[in-house]
Amino acid sequence: MGTLIASTVNGGGNGRYGSGYPNSGLMQYAPNSGLWFCFYMANATTGFAAKYASTPTGTWTVPSGSPITLSSNCTLGNYLACCLANISSTDILHVARYDPNLNSSNGGVWHSRYTLGTIWTTTNSEAVDNTNAGGYPVTSNNAVSCLDSSNYPVDAICYYVDIASNPDSGTWTAGWGSVKTITSVTVVQLIPLSGRNLLAIGQYSSNWYSSLWNGSTWSTPAALTGMSGDTIEDISTVVVGNTVHAVYLPNSGTTSYHAIYNITSGTWAAGNTIPAISTGAAGNPFLATDGTNVYMAVLQGSTQNIEVIEWTASSTSWSTEWYITDVGNSSHTRYALSGYSQVVDGIVGLTYTQANGSNFDLYASSFNVSAITYAGTVISSVGTDNPATGFPTSTQMIDDGTNSWAFYPHSTQSGKLCYRSTTNLASWGSEQTVTVSNFPGNGISFSIIYNQITKTILVVYGDVDASYPYNAYLR
Repeated sequence: MGTLIASTVNGGGNGRYGSGYPNSGLMQYAPNSGLWFCFYMANATTGFAAKYASTPTGTWTVPSGSPITLSSNCTLGNYLACCLANISSTDILHVARYDPNLNSSNGGVWHSRYTLGTIWTTTNSEAVDNTNAGGYPVTSNNAVSCLDSSNYPVDAICYYVDIASNPDSGTWTAGWGSVKTITSVTVVQLIPLSGRNLLAIGQYSSNWYSSLWNGSTWSTPAALTGMSGDTIEDISTVVVGNTVHAVYLPNSGTTSYHAIYNITSGTWAAGNTIPAISTGAAGNPFLATDGTNVYMAVLQGSTQNIEVIEWTASSTSWSTEWYITDVGNSSHTRYALSGYSQVVDGIVGLTYTQANGSNFDLYASSFNVSAITYAGTVISSVGTDNPATGFPTSTQMIDDGTNSWAFYPHSTQSGKLCYRSTTNLASWGSEQTVTVSNFPGNGISFSIIYNQITKTILVVYGDVDASYPYNAYLR
């Protein structure tokens, strides 16, 4: 079960999007203070609020200065977009907020800046940038924001993108350049790349596209390979080294779509097959990374569990099974899964809203990437449970840094130690055997000690008719 952050938050759909969209950034980790933050609308007017905790599932506390009064009413939590940067050893938060009443009700974006800690301080009050939604349909009513590689704030709404005139160097002088337009594509996410380049992910005509900003112009939109659909809350991205991973899971679907962008070549390719969610339909994918591997979390529809699957760089594939990291309650529907996209001390922080009668409460959850476990995979059929011949189920495992090894007796291989190796715990190699004097095939307990220097193992075991151990060396 998750940890309650705040009760009765405001968001789209009577509060259901109080935690924003997958990459809205409403959960952040502040490295200088070592605190996790969640941001939300405490009411349907001007109360922009925050809470912090030492861990995502710890006690959430209101910082001094919260809530902050906005310049105009913000009726939907998913209007917000937050990005955090560590600048001059200070945790700095930039916030973009869509306002449908700006620009003669065409809609536009407010931008503000804060420093974070147990005291929440406004350094730059809300001011309007130069974006103008141009009366675009309300289905695209989320602001998008990031800091580029030189800490220039960037805001977007619909297909209009505005880059600040000045970088944030520890202080920031507000000011904005002229708005640039991405042809037809409604921006959902902005991804900062090196050299102040930007990658925009967006939707057009029921498909996902990207466009690259090279410092002066936006490129012709390119389709994300193998991905069709246009639901804002059902796509998530994360940067891993020289690549961008994107995953799309259609709402109430079981099949996810994966695409990978090569930053050097500027091209998309189909990603790797993600196993269907066997427990039923899910939605709201969220991606996080430890800098090497990718972790995808989803909300399962019927159980309301949070389930996770892992993509590893070493195998360039997704694990074969989903792992339940947070058991839900089918009578309390969860919405709008989001989180912090970087693994912190082995932890992925998550946030979501949960129905509470006619209200919606904001919750946090987390999982440890080293504790992801899956259902067992058959290594070998070693015999049957027969008291007359023993129980051939005793198994020992080691890892030599490259392969995992499983050692076991086999009911048809008396006098031999059986073993298999793997680099992927879901798929084991063929069975091998080595003759070991008096080694039983009936599952009597044995132990293996592995010497990493000499690459040898010591096998200690007992015969079924002996009261003393036999020793054997296997190289």
